[in-house]
Amino acid sequence: METAARICATPLAGISLREGGVLRFKAVVGAPPADLRAATACRLAMRSPEAVTVLPAADADEGADAGAPMVDGRPLRFFAGARIDSADAADGAAQGVVWVADFAARELTPVQLRTLQLLARQTMLLMASQAPRD
Repeated sequence: METAARICATPLAGISLREGGVLRFKAVVGAPPADLRAATACRLAMRSPEAVTVLPAADADEGADAGAPMVDGRPLRFFAGARIDSADAADGAAQGVVWVADFAARELTPVQLRTLQLLARQTMLLMASQAPRD
């Protein structure tokens, strides 16, 4: 995730994965996972058919709870997340999100947005290669 944070020049980045009905922060750069309150933004990104969900003023977005997204009590002003789709194309379900966030408002370049997509795809391929085979 350090790659995502460096490429997007954000202080926070992570991978959130769905485990049953629960969304868990699996890899995070910039804050301990226990301090994160960005699950609502991640869920929005998982439901979005867009390539990358961008919430430029994440704390003011109507889709986010009043208490999220936050890190250690500080509101995030920017969130971008790329869906990690299921390796089974027929499934069509999102497995999680590769995301970046910042305490300051910002925009990402087309190259940064595409890199988030590529990192999400790479994560999906790595997960599929580790899945138990019948």
